[in-house]
Amino acid sequence: MHFFPLLYKLPGAYEPNRALRYSLVDSLHEAPDALDSPIKYFRKFQIWNKQDVREYTGDLETDFLRFLGQVQNLVKEQPVDVEVDFRK
Repeated sequence: MHFFPLLYKLPGAYEPNRALRYSLVDSLHEAPDALDSPIKYFRKFQIWNKQDVREYTGDLETDFLRFLGQVQNLVKEQPVDVEVDFRK
């Protein structure tokens, strides 16, 4: 519930810093494994998307982890009465 509003505020499509948004969207495709081990997944993303990673103007790994931390904080501060169990 908190992930998507933050995700759609990030640059996408043909914008230069789209790699952060792409890495987060791709992590959803690899859920729940990518969410259980985000750094392991992120390393794969870097290999698969070298061009986007090179074009990113900030520290992509730090921004990736910061985004996940923001979502985690929002979940604690503003809990939503919805639970998703990916393992079923």
